[in-house]
Amino acid sequence: FPSHDTFLDGSGTLATLITASQNGSAISSIRLKASTEVSRGMVRLFIQNTSTGASNTFLFKEIPVVPVDPTGTFESFETLVEFQDTFQLEAGYKLVASIETANSQSINCIVDAIDWTYPS
Repeated sequence: FPSHDTFLDGSGTLATLITASQNGSAISSIRLKASTEVSRGMVRLFIQNTSTGASNTFLFKEIPVVPVDPTGTFESFETLVEFQDTFQLEAGYKLVASIETANSQSINCIVDAIDWTYPS
């Protein structure tokens, strides 16, 4: 996702991680995995209303990025954010993210979630 975004209000450049389904989505975890060397920084997760966009974007969580220079013996930066009993993202909302680091760096984000469905 976008690099070197210092905004705490969600007004910067954001990447969509997941948009809740028609009935909402249950998020159990979010894994961050760098595909390059990373410097100290912060990944910021925001909740955004899909109908109003940036005007209704709220900081949800900040995840520190630890500097790592991956080699043949050192893994790249990785962290797992787990939600006890899942995080319920209601229909009409999405989870978006930004990254603040000193350089243009690449961190992949994998969201483990399921859609809510109800028997008819």
